[in-house]
Amino acid sequence: MDVTLEADRYLTQFVSYHDYLDSLITPVDIKYIGSIDRARVLTEFGARNLAETLTEDEFRAKRAAVVKTLSRKPHLLCSANLQFEDTFLAELAEREKPNRTGHMFTIIFLRDVVAGNEVSAYMDYAERLEKDDWRPIFEGIRRLVPRISDLSYRNWKMGVTYFNDSRNFTNEIHPTHGLTFKNLHDSETLLVDPALPSPGNDSVMVVVTTASYLQVVLYDHLVRRR
Repeated sequence: MDVTLEADRYLTQFVSYHDYLDSLITPVDIKYIGSIDRARVLTEFGARNLAETLTEDEFRAKRAAVVKTLSRKPHLLCSANLQFEDTFLAELAEREKPNRTGHMFTIIFLRDVVAGNEVSAYMDYAERLEKDDWRPIFEGIRRLVPRISDLSYRNWKMGVTYFNDSRNFTNEIHPTHGLTFKNLHDSETLLVDPALPSPGNDSVMVVVTTASYLQVVLYDHLVRRR
């Protein structure tokens, strides 16, 4: 891969142009602009960074070029041939292949401090694997950070909450158990209420002890093949 394509490789973490624009938007922007739609428009027209914000055509062309180049290479797991001291990364590495192949769908609950704000999110790991370049995360170079585009995002200091569906899960609110996630591949519901003895059929909850983040819980769902 030449230098230009390597520099554009980060674009593969975004499935759509909206995802790309959302990565440039911060909770502070939402607070003062008033809505994510208006923030996207201002970002697209370069209000935040005129020199670097790509147009939709530029984004599609650059991303397509990188994807085409990467598709010529044999598929390798991002966690391959790495040793992990951090338990969280080791747990994610163990789940990388089954989440990529669709045999398992893991939801990551992560709570951490980002830019001085305590934030948390429920992340669709399989979707994040497709969107993000995970090699620097597994290498410990880059941290896993909650996003407003995740299944659920909460900025506790600002009192801002977002809910989104992913390609593998939809959000549902249960009258007793609160936030739940329905898997779109087998229609099973995954419960994330910590007071429950089980997260649901074919699912298991794993509390991860790590010094790298404030709190991490993994919810693994094995898809039933009909």
